[in-house]
Amino acid sequence: MPNHITNRLIVEGADKEKSKFFKHIKDDKEERGYIDFNKIIQMPARMSEVESSGRMAEVLLAYLIYTSPTIAFDEEGNLRKKAMFDILRAVESRVIAGWRFVNFASASLLDKPEFQKRGRFEKYLEHGGKRMSGTNTEANKKEEFLAEGRRLYLNILEYGTPTWYEWANKTWGTKWNAYDQTLFDGEIIFHTAWSGVPELMRIMSEQFPELTFHYLYADEDFGSNVGKLKIKNGVMLEAFFPASNSKEALEIAEDLLGSQTDYEDEEEN
Repeated sequence: MPNHITNRLIVEGADKEKSKFFKHIKDDKEERGYIDFNKIIQMPARMSEVESSGRMAEVLLAYLIYTSPTIAFDEEGNLRKKAMFDILRAVESRVIAGWRFVNFASASLLDKPEFQKRGRFEKYLEHGGKRMSGTNTEANKKEEFLAEGRRLYLNILEYGTPTWYEWANKTWGTKWNAYDQTLFDGEIIFHTAWSGVPELMRIMSEQFPELTFHYLYADEDFGSNVGKLKIKNGVMLEAFFPASNSKEALEIAEDLLGSQTDYEDEEEN
């Protein structure tokens, strides 16, 4: 489980503009979804079709070999490692955040026995890369395995990230959408995983240039990973990120989480 970050967003401005903001930013699919990051920057639909996992490199490599057989194998059916390394390096150059492929692949996957001979590679594909889940029929395993590789490849080419996980971290600054939300007296309280989202809040403010946003966040690790900002029309008028466990950091944490003693007692219970 991640560290949960408590975030508070206070909106200042004319009532008409604030009403437009709260109506726009809410999650239309959730009854208590008062802020939806997709309303700020929409996640492409295809991103959610592929899970982020340690096996992504293998799946992508298999897809690249399958779609480039005359490059991948010589006349005797042996893998051309240098040629595939160059292809992998070209794919890596399109990745812009959070994920690197070539070093891992060249050191391990390119030496996998399943990739060394064309005939063995074809058998490997027929079994869906050996570990394909979610299907009971041999006929579907190869098709699903290659479809996953194709989605990874297209995501990298179009968006610079292979799956929703890398895209969200790069674009939103956190791996999940906002969760555990409340709205009270014009303030939105919400949680994020591992980090606050100051840059996303700055981008959001550009969509509502007449409003001023006060944004605070604090890690459940009391006194660390905190921030306090004042933002208007894409400009951080104030931005304060105090050192962990400093007097200022503890004050922000206490403002959001309550006193440290009360907070720790609540966590223990």
